[in-house]
Amino acid sequence: MSASKIGSLSLTVAFFLCGCTGESESDRLQQERQKLHKARFAEVTARAAKIKVGMTRAEVQMIFTRQDGGLSGAASRYYEDPEVKIEVPYDQTGGAWKPENKVTGPVRVYRERFHGGA
Repeated sequence: MSASKIGSLSLTVAFFLCGCTGESESDRLQQERQKLHKARFAEVTARAAKIKVGMTRAEVQMIFTRQDGGLSGAASRYYEDPEVKIEVPYDQTGGAWKPENKVTGPVRVYRERFHGGA
């Protein structure tokens, strides 16, 4: 075996043993964040699927407890993660923003990128 092949093999073995893939730590962290976000998004989507038309605001707030402060018409927004939001449309049964308000349509789960400081 030639010296260049031995050197190349040694380098390959060294990368394998130390777990070096040429990928930066930043890339690995970004991939891990994306993986966690996908799992969180799937979990929130599964919980949102439990919300049915006709449920009351009080019932929904037992599933999603953290309301987003933004106004969005007749809908309320909830969040479970800085980037995962849930929008639920309500009617005005019992008055505006009352526990008796009923869900009037499909729930929307979406990603809203967090723009806060580090």
